[in-house]
Amino acid sequence: MQSSRARPAPRAGEAAGFLLALLSALAYSTEGVAAKLLYARGLAPLTVLVWRFLLAAALFAAAAALRRALIPPRTRRLPLLTAGCIQALTVLFLFYAFAALPAALAILLFYLYPAFVTAGAIFFRERLTAARFLGLLLTVSGLSIITAAPGSAFSFSGAAYALAAALGNAAFVLLSSRFLEEVPVYTVSTWTTGTAALIFLVPALARHQLPVAAAVPAVLFLLFFLALVPTVFALTSLLGAISRIGPSRTAIIATLEPLFTALLGYLLLAEHLSPRQLLGGLLILAAVALQRR
Repeated sequence: MQSSRARPAPRAGEAAGFLLALLSALAYSTEGVAAKLLYARGLAPLTVLVWRFLLAAALFAAAAALRRALIPPRTRRLPLLTAGCIQALTVLFLFYAFAALPAALAILLFYLYPAFVTAGAIFFRERLTAARFLGLLLTVSGLSIITAAPGSAFSFSGAAYALAAALGNAAFVLLSSRFLEEVPVYTVSTWTTGTAALIFLVPALARHQLPVAAAVPAVLFLLFFLALVPTVFALTSLLGAISRIGPSRTAIIATLEPLFTALLGYLLLAEHLSPRQLLGGLLILAAVALQRR
């Protein structure tokens, strides 16, 4: 039976986990920008989600099949399906938040989820160290500063979607951490993304929102990019980090994503970037640095 207490990882494993969490944050930071570019080309959020997860599930399934790890143990199938349902709801809420808020603000509210992860991890008896507690405080402070920065359009419905996504993502991270020692990352990813794809496919077919607008090359490129970078690469890195350094540290390190997203929104979407947002980003960087202690 798997222990509920996180096992201490060797230094090499910790370094790898730290790097994977950073790479995951960088990959996930491209999600909001890619989504907004697809919306601007006339695609509905549901259409984007179906193609994103269908493509990602196919890639994960191919990788799992090559490793002969496509089918998980019978006792883990229901938890994997549950995790896939949670992931689907999380992404759906987040994509609708992107439609109502600037990409940076949606991600910033979403990244309150480390607080929920930490609370849940304590419930599962993961030790809360001083570095993790201080890192969480710095993260929340940094997010608060960036969110309050002038120039960010606010929508109550968008904020509600983002916070619902934060709760869902915390549940997904905590649930995933419970069976990663028994189930390979590619197996977990295949089942969760496949479940999410099926959940999105049914309403998309009912609403005739599955076709991609005349297969425009730019749209196809963005869809493949969304499936490959902020889904396949990001999720693989995230789960790899969780298995090495635990859910709480991974969640805190992953809050670098808002800083990356704000920079991408500024560079590619002409969204506002203020000195206060940069100050908040520095606090998040400090929180991340504490996780190496």
